[in-house]
Amino acid sequence: YELIDTGIFDDDRYFDVFIEYAKLEAEDILVRVRAYNRGPESAGLHLLPQIWFRNTWDWGRDERKPEIALDPESALRLHHPALGEMYLHRDGSPQLLFCDNRTNAPLLFGSKDA
Repeated sequence: YELIDTGIFDDDRYFDVFIEYAKLEAEDILVRVRAYNRGPESAGLHLLPQIWFRNTWDWGRDERKPEIALDPESALRLHHPALGEMYLHRDGSPQLLFCDNRTNAPLLFGSKDA
């Protein structure tokens, strides 16, 4: 049984999403995301590219937390105590979503939070 057997591609009602990565220099990563509606009607699509830092502050390795903040020059400023400062630039003015994605251990596992 394959994905195509479910019927989700019937009438070509799907999106093709292509993500391309390129490097100019050692510290640069360029990302291009292109999405194509293959269906017969227009349809909305929400894309949520993500950037995150590995959690080392909850485990006693380093208690300093990295930060991600909005920079007025259409960029996100990322600051990591060990890696320094980086910027994520974007085209246009998309709606941004910031969250601290911590697992709710008491709810999920009945245990204490880290």
